[in-house]
Amino acid sequence: MMAKRFTDSNKWDHAWFRKLNPAMKCAWIYLCDKCDHAGIWAADFEAMSFNVGHDIDEESISKYFGDKVKPISSDKYLIQSFIDFQYGNLNPENRVHQSILSRLEKEGANKGLKRTLQGAKDKDKDKDKDKDKDSYTAKISEIYTDLYPQKRGKSKGLAKLRKEIVTDDDLDNFKKAVQNYCDACAVANTPNKYIKHFSTFANEWRDFIELDPKTSAKSKADQEADEAIRKLFEKQGQAS
Repeated sequence: MMAKRFTDSNKWDHAWFRKLNPAMKCAWIYLCDKCDHAGIWAADFEAMSFNVGHDIDEESISKYFGDKVKPISSDKYLIQSFIDFQYGNLNPENRVHQSILSRLEKEGANKGLKRTLQGAKDKDKDKDKDKDKDSYTAKISEIYTDLYPQKRGKSKGLAKLRKEIVTDDDLDNFKKAVQNYCDACAVANTPNKYIKHFSTFANEWRDFIELDPKTSAKSKADQEADEAIRKLFEKQGQAS
């Protein structure tokens, strides 16, 4: 079966490639076509010279390609940019990528691929972070369902809180804030329609972490008394 792979059509725009003589241009294309799936070429200068139509040896490879083609043993070369171009970041969970990683390790050619391999590790870390965020989002949703009295603005609230609550301490503080706010509303006998939508509370929840419901929220009777006093002063002011 004929092997197929991506080719870099932009190579003709690169100064280093344009400066190559026709034979070495063909040699570069030959290398990219004849290397294995890990970018390793088992050196056969006789075959290369025959196919290119020009005598090419180790000295030619070193002179014209420099560090773009790295010798990894007496008879093998690694095309440094091959993996990045063909695959991007290697993922150890991908079967094809596993084979490449195994091949590179076997040939001792993985030392120069820290960035590529690190990319795979970073992806795994990102996946773990997403899992943590999903876990916290589920717990926030439980707090909303179990404690929060105003059942509006849930989706926007969760989207906001998902970015802010990323540790157990954050979650504990959030739960404390919800409880304090709910207690304050209960002490004040706040009608449900005046309780903050969850999306609004999500923007202000840190203000309620240290709230004392008993001293911060006035009872309905206290509110009515304050209103009566205000109206009395208004009447006195009008009378004078």
